[in-house]
Amino acid sequence: MSKYDLRRFGGTRNYLLGMVEATPDTHKPLVQWALSHPGFWTVPSSSGRKGRHHSHVGGNAVHTAEVLRTSLAMLDSIEGT
Repeated sequence: MSKYDLRRFGGTRNYLLGMVEATPDTHKPLVQWALSHPGFWTVPSSSGRKGRHHSHVGGNAVHTAEVLRTSLAMLDSIEGT
């Protein structure tokens, strides 16, 4: 299991806020702005508006965290070869 349980909203929030430190300085203001926007944490994922994928409150944040985690794992696998 991951250090952060992204199935729980608190784990998602901690994961994303922790990733701010790993963000390059040139992108930090944008990431901080997005994470400070109330809608980021409350809206469902846009792909979930039909009652499917992350259609719950906070689904956008959960979806973002999962995509980020998957992308970083893919990058690690490429760099590790």
